[in-house]
Amino acid sequence: PESALEESINKELYKYWKSTGELIVTNGNCIDYDFIFGKLKEIHSICPIHSIAFDPYNSTQFNIKCTDEGFNMIPFNQNIGNFSRCTKSFEVLARTNRAVIDNNRINIWSFGNVVLRYDYNANCKPDKTINENKIDPVISICESLGQWLAEGGESTYDITII
Repeated sequence: PESALEESINKELYKYWKSTGELIVTNGNCIDYDFIFGKLKEIHSICPIHSIAFDPYNSTQFNIKCTDEGFNMIPFNQNIGNFSRCTKSFEVLARTNRAVIDNNRINIWSFGNVVLRYDYNANCKPDKTINENKIDPVISICESLGQWLAEGGESTYDITII
């Protein structure tokens, strides 16, 4: 939302990314779910969306709207056990150059903010050391990969991540 251009600790980065066209800014001071929904429909018209993995926390209305419009919405909880397989699979894909990631400034910054958090069972998930270090693109990538793997996807394929 445009309020982040003035209120966020990362406002200078956001302003820069807006000026380069890498960041879409919407009106107001909160997430514009109608805009996001419109983007999903636009993308779906070009490249059909098989399913959408989503964090069920605070997403009931958006989930209902997407489901009503025919999108296959699959909850993907944010706990470490749920993230472990996809995080480790993504690391293998990335380290073996089998993942193609859009090399834009937002992704580069987000990946630079990631640390892997492990529990006592060696489960891991992407995390950040401080709240200002946003990692949303990385989380989205892992959720998408996790959903694909849960549906029987094979990690032997090359993956393109935009």
